[in-house]
Amino acid sequence: MQIQSRVADTLNQKSSSVETFRPAKNRSGDARLDADTIGASVVIALTAVFIVILFGLVTDYIPSLAAVLLIGLFTGTSSGLIALTLMKH
Repeated sequence: MQIQSRVADTLNQKSSSVETFRPAKNRSGDARLDADTIGASVVIALTAVFIVILFGLVTDYIPSLAAVLLIGLFTGTSSGLIALTLMKH
């Protein structure tokens, strides 16, 4: 019985060397956007615009230049916002 009481006492004592992990929170509650995150999402968006416009001009799938530009801008904006959202967290 003496060993069991020692084990129980050891388990009941809190160790001073163990610290609990608490994630840091911003004051505003939102994730902070820095220049690197915004710059990376802009690069992703412009790359998507370039690829879509290049594909549209080379294949001539859509004959009007205005439609190719609009589709490229929509694709770039969508991919940039998705990239920004994914990198924010």
